[in-house]
Amino acid sequence: MQCGRELELVARLDDIRLNRVTRGELVFYKAQADGEYVQVFGREGIRPGDEPQSVAAAINGSPVRGAIVAALDDWLVCSTNLAQRAWLIEVARETNQSPQGWRQRVLDPTAWEDPRNLAELAKTAPVEEESVSLLLALGERLRMARRDAIPLLKRVQAEHPDDFWANLILGNAVLQALPVEASGYYRAALASRPEAAVGYCAVGDAFRIQKMFEEAIEYYQKALRLDPGYARAHSDLGLALQAQVKWSEAIDCYRRALAIDPDYAWAHHNFGNVLRMMGRLDEADEQYQEVLRLDPNNREVQEGIRSNLLRRGRGREAQLAWRKALEANPPEHDAWFGYAELCLFLQDEEEYHRACRDLLDRFGTTSDPFIAERVSRACLLKPAGETELRIGLSLADLAGDSRESASMYVYKYFLFAKGLAEYRRDRFDEAISVMSGNASTALRPAPLIVVAMSQFRQGETEQARKTLASAILSFDWTAPHADTRDFQIRHILRREAEALILPNLPAFLRGEYQPLDNDERLSLLGVCQFEDRRGAEASLLAAAFAADPTLADNLDAGLRYRAACSAAVAGRGRGADGAGLSDDERARWREQAREWLRADLAVWKQRLDDDPGDRDEKKLIRDTLSRWQTDPDLRLFREPNAQADLPPAERSEWRSLWQDVDALLKRAQDVE
Repeated sequence: MQCGRELELVARLDDIRLNRVTRGELVFYKAQADGEYVQVFGREGIRPGDEPQSVAAAINGSPVRGAIVAALDDWLVCSTNLAQRAWLIEVARETNQSPQGWRQRVLDPTAWEDPRNLAELAKTAPVEEESVSLLLALGERLRMARRDAIPLLKRVQAEHPDDFWANLILGNAVLQALPVEASGYYRAALASRPEAAVGYCAVGDAFRIQKMFEEAIEYYQKALRLDPGYARAHSDLGLALQAQVKWSEAIDCYRRALAIDPDYAWAHHNFGNVLRMMGRLDEADEQYQEVLRLDPNNREVQEGIRSNLLRRGRGREAQLAWRKALEANPPEHDAWFGYAELCLFLQDEEEYHRACRDLLDRFGTTSDPFIAERVSRACLLKPAGETELRIGLSLADLAGDSRESASMYVYKYFLFAKGLAEYRRDRFDEAISVMSGNASTALRPAPLIVVAMSQFRQGETEQARKTLASAILSFDWTAPHADTRDFQIRHILRREAEALILPNLPAFLRGEYQPLDNDERLSLLGVCQFEDRRGAEASLLAAAFAADPTLADNLDAGLRYRAACSAAVAGRGRGADGAGLSDDERARWREQAREWLRADLAVWKQRLDDDPGDRDEKKLIRDTLSRWQTDPDLRLFREPNAQADLPPAERSEWRSLWQDVDALLKRAQDVE
């Protein structure tokens, strides 16, 4: 019979674990849970360093032994102190009443510190016999070491399909790659604890990652009805609203989360990101600094701070600050990850090659496929010489041949490195095959750009331009978005492809050449976007529409709206080439922008007229027209004060357009 004090202990230990698992995989939260375990167990007379046999005997004699052992297993995941972790392992070994077997092998201090050994032990884990808590701790330890824990976690869940923790932790492991599957595990966790707000929040996360934002919001609100003080649910609700470009509402959610828990790092992080998207960069930096207060080595926030510098046009400053940090020669690869790519993106080839040499000196002999993929990809973006190329190719092969080391969500990046290696080997058929297969979804549209270059190198020049045009059209190449490593890689490869496939590019940029067909026109849109040549972009699209009117009418592609925005910007004399336009040219572009917007508006109206009860169609129209109402490119034509310098007749035309937008938006909202 368990007394009140024992039940209180079980509940407290469960709360520690729940808070850790659901708040995010930051060192800060593991350290926080570690401290809470020290405190709670200390009140029970159990302290790190106590004689393990005596501690184990007390635990084995407790009426709540199972809960205490489960907490010890979770404590193993949290503890970052090697001596403390060794003590925990010894206590866990002593609580085992079977002196031999798999548990004793996995609870070996040497094994616990060796991810490769743990990965082998995971393959033979007796999931039908061993405690769920230790199996899950092993799975989390594997994930921390960037090993594929999903097969083990799936075996545990299959053996214990009703276990809350088995479902929750497996759902977390597959969430990003397989959100539909994660949703099933989360629902199973929710069924076992219907009163737990975390279950509703987790299902909401799965919907959000599938871009099913309305469904996600519904589940977050259910979580908050159960627990209004659940900071994570407020923050994740903010993410769903942010994805719908409801930035003010998202900010309100982040503020509520932080009012509840000022140390909730992810709310600060998300708050900083939305402020960055709104251009409020100084305020974003303040939020990022709050995360660094909690987790000084947080790489994502360091990237956010660099991103802000890049958005301010201070890329060199970001590069120099990073280089200074690397002078301390940090041992972990994460500290170096992305520096070489930033240097090449900034076209500092000398520093890029030096950074690649540093990477190869430190990590060129790694056997870790995750590090091998990153290093090879960085060095193969523009190999300097035979040695750099040879080691980069070898590392790419190591990653590409490591299928069992990662889930497909991660392995596709290994394949991308492999495909890039094949291209650098001049094995173009192989590069096309790899980049057209499972690698095609990694860093899109970078694989398609490599395919285009491979086709060109094989003599298929027309097909190469078509492929490059398709890649360019599928992505936003504007400079402010090139503020993170993955975006910079795409731009690096875009520039290489343009130089290879578009020999007349320099003449076009000087205004001395006009493309001859639509494949060439569309391929040139990327550089126009990046360099903010809005007049040139509008001209290219106008010529493309004249040659093929179906391009303009395809609302899913959105090219006519894109052209309208560029024409509007050029018509205000903005953009890199707007100042050189005459007043008459600017007026013509403003008129053309209205014509294109009205053409799109007419098609959206017709689609609503054709099926006024289609809820998905109405939602699409609402989302599209709401974006028109917030798009910064059109701001100078929306706000009455901003229109003041336009001729009266033109102001009237713009007012009429926005009235028609409002009317159609209202119809899409009201018609059921």
